[in-house]
Amino acid sequence: HAPIERGDTVVTTGFSAIFPSGWPIGRVDSTWVPPGSFSQNLRVSLFADLTALRYVYIVKNLQKKELEVLEQNLPNE
Repeated sequence: HAPIERGDTVVTTGFSAIFPSGWPIGRVDSTWVPPGSFSQNLRVSLFADLTALRYVYIVKNLQKKELEVLEQNLPNE
């Protein structure tokens, strides 16, 4: 993993099969590691002003049921 720094751009990864990969989300304002934690927290300024939205796209996941069945059949690790 690359270190995350202020000013970095946040994009969707596509790992979850819910959102397409590479869509820009926002820019990192600040980062911190909570005491006793191994993960990094981020504060992100979104590129979109969600209070000013007039039109949105609805993305329907046509493989959602199949994905849920596959996830349920995964062995517990």
